[in-house]
Amino acid sequence: MARKGTGAKRLDQPTLTAADWAEAALHLIAEAGLGALTVEALAVRLGVTKGSFYWHFKGRSELLAAALGRWEQRATAEAITGLSAVTDARQRLYLMLHAATQAPRSRSLYAALAEAAEDPIVGRALNRVASARIEYLEACYRELGLAQPTRGAGPGATRGTQARTKKVERRPRHVAF
Repeated sequence: MARKGTGAKRLDQPTLTAADWAEAALHLIAEAGLGALTVEALAVRLGVTKGSFYWHFKGRSELLAAALGRWEQRATAEAITGLSAVTDARQRLYLMLHAATQAPRSRSLYAALAEAAEDPIVGRALNRVASARIEYLEACYRELGLAQPTRGAGPGATRGTQARTKKVERRPRHVAF
């Protein structure tokens, strides 16, 4: 990836902004996973020195938080805003479910982030995104008159409640069976 900064020009070259670094980080994560995200790898990819990175960020964690903030804004907040332009709640639900069932384009960013969900920064971002999406789905269903069932209502309620509240033991990934 050649240097494609969006900042002010210096020596006839646009400079890199924090947003440029964050966007490059998202592309690298989507292509190679979170483990591949290093300052050095991004600097090489962008064709600049690591000094450019430290002008904008204190470290990798700060870059990751900024990159995930961009992803969260684009993949959730902007998507919800776009869907809200559709006046029919059934059509919004159809569009969301249709999008969710499409085959991912090669290696998706979401898949790479899901693999890295145990990282605290990634985990918090995934939880925020999931919560916002669930809240939006619930709002669409409420708009259609489908209220959320209360605990204890209906024949399967106990089983469903147990499934939602049961803690699932996770084994560390490095344990071989």
